[in-house]
Amino acid sequence: MVSILLSIAFIIVSAIIDFEVLEFSYIYDHKSRFFQRALFFICLALFSYTGAIGGVLLFAALFDGTLNKLRGLEVLHLGNTAKWDIFFNNKPMLYICVKVICLFSGIFLCMI
Repeated sequence: MVSILLSIAFIIVSAIIDFEVLEFSYIYDHKSRFFQRALFFICLALFSYTGAIGGVLLFAALFDGTLNKLRGLEVLHLGNTAKWDIFFNNKPMLYICVKVICLFSGIFLCMI
């Protein structure tokens, strides 16, 4: 349960930070963001491996939608820059299925 709460708090804070950066510029380099997120989930893994994996799945399921809502877009909005978005652009049902599977798998793993 702690893994779920920590992950959701981290997702919200990460989305707010990205939203504030995107208001004034474009994110050209994702290395620092990736390092910050990897470090968080590595630290979470020190507490619980399954919680960390569940947290990563929750991040995959909820981060884009949270950032989209902050930006005033639809929750399931797909852009055309990120490789993830480009892949799913013509496959909306697959995108929704992947998000739902990540969400429920993440919750399940965090509850173990």
